[in-house]
Amino acid sequence: MTTELVHAIDKPLSFLKSVRRSFTIYLKSILNIQKVTVTSSVFLANSICAENITRQNGTKLNISLYRKFVIREYVERSNLEEKLISLQNGYFVVRYGRKQYNFKLFKNVEALAAESHISTLRYLQRCFLKRITRTKDSYVYSHVNKLLLCKQIEFDTTEFNIRFSKLIVLSTKIELDYDEYAIMSSGKARICLKTFRKMLAEDKHEGINVWGIIEVTCACTSLVCLVVTFITYCVFPTLRTLPGKINMCLVFAMFHGHALFYFILYVSRPQVACLIIGTLLHYFWLVIFGCLNVCSFHMYQAFSSETVVVFSEVKRLCMYIAYSYGVPAIIVSSNVLFTYIYSDKQTFGYAGDMCFLNHQLSFVFSFIVPITLICCTNVFFFTTTVMQIVKRPKLENEGQIKLNRIHTAIYLKLFSVTGISWLLQIIDTFLPMSVFSRIVSVLNDLQGMFIFWSFICNKRIFNLYLKSCRSNLNKTVKEIAEQETKSIELTTSKQEE
Repeated sequence: MTTELVHAIDKPLSFLKSVRRSFTIYLKSILNIQKVTVTSSVFLANSICAENITRQNGTKLNISLYRKFVIREYVERSNLEEKLISLQNGYFVVRYGRKQYNFKLFKNVEALAAESHISTLRYLQRCFLKRITRTKDSYVYSHVNKLLLCKQIEFDTTEFNIRFSKLIVLSTKIELDYDEYAIMSSGKARICLKTFRKMLAEDKHEGINVWGIIEVTCACTSLVCLVVTFITYCVFPTLRTLPGKINMCLVFAMFHGHALFYFILYVSRPQVACLIIGTLLHYFWLVIFGCLNVCSFHMYQAFSSETVVVFSEVKRLCMYIAYSYGVPAIIVSSNVLFTYIYSDKQTFGYAGDMCFLNHQLSFVFSFIVPITLICCTNVFFFTTTVMQIVKRPKLENEGQIKLNRIHTAIYLKLFSVTGISWLLQIIDTFLPMSVFSRIVSVLNDLQGMFIFWSFICNKRIFNLYLKSCRSNLNKTVKEIAEQETKSIELTTSKQEE
């Protein structure tokens, strides 16, 4: 619900109580009922309770409302359901003090998730009221949406996916808003028959989903490129230097992170699988940035550090792996533990449309903050390294220094592309689906291809493969020649006998 402020509000919490009281009266009046029991109610405003709401031209107060209620009297159901649906475009008046405020009701996806976020509302800098009534009786609730009045059809769990509160029909890629479908206790989805027929008509006119083909092609190609890159490092021992092993750790994490992300996008999954995949996705995304942080630190140490490294290569590699893979494990475990405790043992913190962090504080402190810190340190490491490279004289016999320069340039490009694409991805999560979303998806899909192009598509790797092919060819020719020689000797010995 929303209203344009005509007066300043000096006590927001008291005003919110007046809104709740006025809405209850309005609801009973519209539905023509008296015996109503509210079992759950959340009023969440877009203002802060501790501060007065000042009035300026065009200032609006938005309140997200979520309410469960039970009607304890006989009613005409069809008539009641029509009135409930009509509430979405209704108006009601709130009198506060000697002033009057006109509120307009409209559907709001934030209100739909308000109850599931009750345990974390006290940490938000927003004014809210919540009320939960414990009853001995159990009820089956029905969402107020279009499905109350229409004939329905049912989708199996393998025929749809849910993303950002929208139901995506996998066969047509058509998206339905949150009030156009209902999820049953079996996990199946129901939509109106009229909506389904409209979908079929739209699908006939849309033709080929070009963006979908592009995204799937880039995603599959990227995963294949990551696999080929990892295999290349496994095949050639000369590539498995310390930077090479760091690259292998990065490629391993990136493959699993992207594979899990694509699985969430294109495959339907039950709740338990959603929890496991969301946890692993969170972990591997943090590992990716941890590996990039190790790359930048290693290059920084190679060019800028004045201290002599006393650790062996094996110990340094173990320290790098412990940091890039261990610290994310601690962050993810801590998030699961704290979320489980502060939600009164109701959730582990991974659910929702993308099977990812479904609490704002968890998302900020266990994902945004670590990535921001890593990006800031990477900027420092790369800036210092580049300055040292510019100052260092270029000598012809500096083979290792030259190789380090190449690695630094690659890591700098890699960090830039990866950091920018993930930044755009995070921004896109707060925006509706658009062409920008498609472009961001393609950029993320191309990360594996960029890794392959940076580390594998060069003259050195080509020569290694060429040398290996020649060696295998010579070995095969030699084996064939030896077999022919043995055959000739055997034939000669038989003739002599």
